[in-house]
Amino acid sequence: MKNQRRQRGFTLLEILVALTVLAIALAAVIKVTLGATRNTAYLQDKTYATWAAAEIMTEARLGLLALSPTGNQNAAAGQWKIFDRVWYWNATLTATPDPNVWQITVVVRKTAEGGSIVQLIGYWPVSPARREAAALT
Repeated sequence: MKNQRRQRGFTLLEILVALTVLAIALAAVIKVTLGATRNTAYLQDKTYATWAAAEIMTEARLGLLALSPTGNQNAAAGQWKIFDRVWYWNATLTATPDPNVWQITVVVRKTAEGGSIVQLIGYWPVSPARREAAALT
């Protein structure tokens, strides 16, 4: 009589199939993680740019920027720094059909020549004294 022992363990084919399934699953996890990382970076940039635009708009409303909807002072540009990053902005002040309201448009970019990340448009009432002062410039 022959003494046959039954072999135990996995065949080479079973191991290769398991490794293939594992590789596909890991690739999917890496792809999802990379997408989430990109989205987080984009949202962080968008948040900082929105803060910059709101800050510039506030400075314009307080009269800290030399802007007037008439004459040649209707635009300003500069840089805004937050968390060791520099943001480039342009602000344009325009008159509206209502003489008591001005419109300001603030555009924020990551680079001086890059595309805008945020464009914020705001309106505010203008006092007659400020409107007259702007007409003189």
